[in-house]
Amino acid sequence: MRKVSFYIFSLFILILLISSQGLCFCIKIKDVVFVSDNFVRFKDIVAESSNKIASNIKEMPILEISDYPQKFTLKRDTLKKILSDNLPDKLINSCDIPDKIQIIKGKYILTKEKLFSLLMNFIKSTSQIGGEIRLRDVVLPEYIILGKGEKIYIQIYGNTIKPGSNTVYFITLKNKKVTKKRSGRFFLDVFKPVPCAKRPLNIGEPVTPDKITFVKKNLAYLPKNIWDGKTGPYRIKVPIGAMQPITMERLEPIPVVSRGQKVKLVYEGNSIILRTIGRCLEDGNIGDFIKVLNIQSHRVVYAKVVGRETVKVE
Repeated sequence: MRKVSFYIFSLFILILLISSQGLCFCIKIKDVVFVSDNFVRFKDIVAESSNKIASNIKEMPILEISDYPQKFTLKRDTLKKILSDNLPDKLINSCDIPDKIQIIKGKYILTKEKLFSLLMNFIKSTSQIGGEIRLRDVVLPEYIILGKGEKIYIQIYGNTIKPGSNTVYFITLKNKKVTKKRSGRFFLDVFKPVPCAKRPLNIGEPVTPDKITFVKKNLAYLPKNIWDGKTGPYRIKVPIGAMQPITMERLEPIPVVSRGQKVKLVYEGNSIILRTIGRCLEDGNIGDFIKVLNIQSHRVVYAKVVGRETVKVE
């Protein structure tokens, strides 16, 4: 009896407020309503209001739906009649009612907003991308209803979240078996400082800290294999323009010995070791055999790279 009296009092206050605000007062009714129990309440159907007046009667049940199917539609006239059985005409006339509304009931309903929240948490907890991330062009299911014992699992196509376009799957599991699978998509912008050339860099030029600068860029529009700015040492393999991001394709490791470099040329026999000066005719790393010019004899020999300044004829 106390609850009924509260509703009556709230309605009385509402009518007074509506009368004082005139045509400026409007309550917008949703076109899709999610309900978790056997009653549609006034708060369930209210999308927005010019103020918080509707909160005074938000818990008022307007329709008992225990015998209704899980999804059903109410036309405008039908909803208006239901409202007229519970609310005064002045309040009904202040409602902006769509042509029809869809009622969806379930114990646990994941709305589009909830799915978006789950997706954001998933990205933040599993992605190793780092940087500042933003989602746009998001397309998600309007809702997913979880049945008893069902759990939701998120999976990214390719199992890797990447800057740019991604496909996401919302998989419903029960007893470790898939019961439903819904898909969506989103575009991921990732803003992160990346190494760029301070000035044009030419072929063969070593990449040193004084030649690079870090600039914040959107990885979604850059090649996948951006250099991290830490590994190396590297030299330029393909010319890079000023302020252009440095990718791994444009770099190559600096060899242990380089073409044109003077080295110690060692001849090692069974009982004798000779040392002279040679000039490398090729790049080489430890263990490589390269062409070396003996500066003293002007002969070209093949020698094994054994150090940064030493090659050995075997």
